[in-house]
Amino acid sequence: MSLKGISGIPAAQGSGVDGSVESVLQWMFYLPGEWLVVFDNADNTPPEVVVKFIPRGNKGNILITSRNQVIGSRIVPVENRIEINEMEESDAITLLLRASSLDPLAQHLEAAKQIVTELGYIPLAVDHAGAYIEAGKCDISEYLNHFSLHRQTLMSDTEFTAASDYNQTVYGTWDLSFNEIKRELMDNPKEHKEHRLQF
Repeated sequence: MSLKGISGIPAAQGSGVDGSVESVLQWMFYLPGEWLVVFDNADNTPPEVVVKFIPRGNKGNILITSRNQVIGSRIVPVENRIEINEMEESDAITLLLRASSLDPLAQHLEAAKQIVTELGYIPLAVDHAGAYIEAGKCDISEYLNHFSLHRQTLMSDTEFTAASDYNQTVYGTWDLSFNEIKRELMDNPKEHKEHRLQF
C-alpha cells in the first residue's frame, strides 16, 4: 500500500488524515505500535528525496532496496546495510527445485539450469518461477515457454520496457503467477469463496 493509500484506511481517516503524504507521515509518527515502510528499487531516486518520505520517530522500520550505493552511504548506517548479490548457479538451481517441490533428477536439473540462467540468477525471480511450477501451472520443462510468451506481452507496455533488466525479470515472473491466480478466481469464484471460508 502506498503512503497516499494509507490515508484511505478508517484509522487514518478517523485521525483527520487529509490524503496528503505529509499528513500520513505525521499520523504515522504518533502511532503507538511499530510500522514498516518499504522503498523498493530506489535505484534512481536521489537520497534527499527518499529522506522526505521517511516518517519521523523511532517506532517503525525502514527497508530500502537499491542498487545505488549512494543511497546506502547517505542514509543507512554501515551496520544496517546488507549487500545481496546474484546467486551462484548451483544455489539458484537448488532454490528453484525446492520451490517447485521437485527432486534433482537429470531432466529437472537441465530444465532448472536453463530457467535460472534466463532469470539472471535473481533469487526473487527464481522463487516466483518455482512457486508457479509447484502450483501445477506447467511442467518445469514448459516454464520458459510460458515466461517468454508472457514477457513478450509485457514488452508492449511502455512502462515495462523502461524498467531495468532486474525489474523486468522480477515483475515478469510475479505477474505471470498473479495473472494465473486472477484467471482461476474468475473461472471458479464459488470454489475459491468456499475455500476461503475454511480459514
